Amino acid sequence: MTLYRAPALPLTGMSAPFGLPTLFTSTMRVRVLASSTLSSVSTHPEYDQRDANRGSLVTALGRSCATLFIDVDIVKTRATRSPDNLRNEDLSRGQLEKLETTKAALNEEKLKHQNHKRSVIRKQADLDDYNAIFDLLAQEMVPGLYRFFPRAKKEQWGISKLLCMLKKALRGEYTPRGYTQFDIDMATLILEHVLTPCIDGVRITDVLDNVEAMYGPKKQKCGAILAEDDTDSQRYGFTACFDELATEGRIDYMADEDKMAGVCLEHVGNLTGLHVGSDLRAIEGCVDAAKARKVHVARETTVGAISRHSRKGYAAKPVFMGPTCKKGNYKNAVHILGTVVEAWKRSPYGEKKNGPLWDLASDGDATRRAAMFITCMTFDIEPNNPLYPHVHDLPGLNLKVGKDNLTMDFDYKHLFKEEGMMVNGFYINKSIVARWLERLPDHDWSEVSIESLLVWSERSIDSLLNPDDAQDVPRAVELLAAIIELQRLENLEMDPTELSEYRALRLLGETFKALLKPFITPTLSLSEQIESLILFSHLACALYLKNGPSFLSNQLYGDLQAMVKNGVLTVVKAKLISSTLEVFVCLLGDDVLERLFGIGRMIGGHSPNCTIVELRHLRASPGVAKTTSSPEFASGSTCGSSHTGEMEGRGHCWKL
Repeated sequence: MTLYRAPALPLTGMSAPFGLPTLFTSTMRVRVLASSTLSSVSTHPEYDQRDANRGSLVTALGRSCATLFIDVDIVKTRATRSPDNLRNEDLSRGQLEKLETTKAALNEEKLKHQNHKRSVIRKQADLDDYNAIFDLLAQEMVPGLYRFFPRAKKEQWGISKLLCMLKKALRGEYTPRGYTQFDIDMATLILEHVLTPCIDGVRITDVLDNVEAMYGPKKQKCGAILAEDDTDSQRYGFTACFDELATEGRIDYMADEDKMAGVCLEHVGNLTGLHVGSDLRAIEGCVDAAKARKVHVARETTVGAISRHSRKGYAAKPVFMGPTCKKGNYKNAVHILGTVVEAWKRSPYGEKKNGPLWDLASDGDATRRAAMFITCMTFDIEPNNPLYPHVHDLPGLNLKVGKDNLTMDFDYKHLFKEEGMMVNGFYINKSIVARWLERLPDHDWSEVSIESLLVWSERSIDSLLNPDDAQDVPRAVELLAAIIELQRLENLEMDPTELSEYRALRLLGETFKALLKPFITPTLSLSEQIESLILFSHLACALYLKNGPSFLSNQLYGDLQAMVKNGVLTVVKAKLISSTLEVFVCLLGDDVLERLFGIGRMIGGHSPNCTIVELRHLRASPGVAKTTSSPEFASGSTCGSSHTGEMEGRGHCWKL
């Protein structure tokens, strides 16, 4: 082993102040085994030899000096290696601080990662619950669904708890509280307005019960305030509307009466009875009769409803319903009409309490039309009739009425079903109308429908003339309004044939205008509305006399003239009750009954075809309740409230 000779320094047992650059050369390395000791170094013969010759040789090295060479060598060796695998005690203070900082940052990132991971798991669980709620609501009708969300917000439910409570509600284990006025009104109507259908014959007692259920005093149930509102002592006129509602073609069971329901009224007399009893004989007899075509399973129900002629509360209230096969004759229809009229007159909650029945309204059903003519065209208005002073000097007005001045009314919108009309020698059909509509200046046909925004105007006109839905009344009204607009065309460049055709179209447009104006212009006064209807009556009469049924079919012409006549006499009847009583032309016809059908199908879920038993609760009844205050249970339309013109039948009018 070779020792490096250092300058002579006094030895005090401390480490010599060697500078690291001069302590070792690149070729000199101190190799000391781990087992070497200070004594083995100090007693080496070479040390003694050199000390003797020079006198300044280090003969003994302190423990610190000897250890210094070893530590320096270790430090140099470690400096050439990566510090990754070093122990903490082998690192410097700066390295330790840096290591601690790095570890803290790493732990913080790990914590963030774990938090994000847990958050993703929670969000995924919430998303799964959201999807489960969506699927549940798409497949099931949760009772009281809209009451869940206020409760969930108030009690701060999570998504999982909301899903759990919805499932409990479906199982009948939970019912959300917090009932609104809407719920109270709905319960009121369902509990109170249970109707009695005529299932085994047309009986006046059943109709009397229904009149009382709809117009009689209310009782208190389930805490709901059902006291009758007697603040309105005004008497009004009423309309009895009749139409058919599609129902499921099946026989139902009425448990409270132990009877079968759904056999047509026209042929129910061919059965021995509808009472089921304790055996199957009645059911088997009904099945055998249906197979032999002696009776029919009704697919429609005739509904008779009574509506009030007023600005508010004019929605139809059903008082008669009976299954029908539509194979009866006019005598069956006369019996039904007479039963409803007589029940309203006899009931203490009918004419005596509320007011008289003014007219009967219906659609264009041929059998019922004949029955209405028999019922409402029986007597002439004689001088002793209270109507006579008001109508005797109106030339051309049909003065035939029924008992108690009962008149008939038909829905004018059946005019839309005409395929063509002969006017002044020109047969005006869809192709001619389409050709002339293309000439309308500055008319944006894209407003006709959303689909037509992407097609040419010819396609838009075609969709106007040939709607997908034959019952699309707004589209039909728009077509008539477009024909009226043809009057704006300039006729300077027309040849004689075009000019004659154009004049026929203008005359037809003027006729349509006189008919539509009272119904689509709410700013007109009552006098202006009646004058417009009478103008239509005279124009239609002139065209019918010239062109005959080629202009309008006999049935349709009679229906439209009956509608105008009823409008005039309705004003007179209102004046007999009170000169301040309002009259609304928009309430003519049976639209109120159609709306009743619509609400009945949709409220509480889409139910296009119900059964005769379900009609006992006629779910459209929320639109007719007198004791309710919810806006959803309003009178069912904005007809009365939308009119801003003078509606009182004062003074003399209708002078053309």
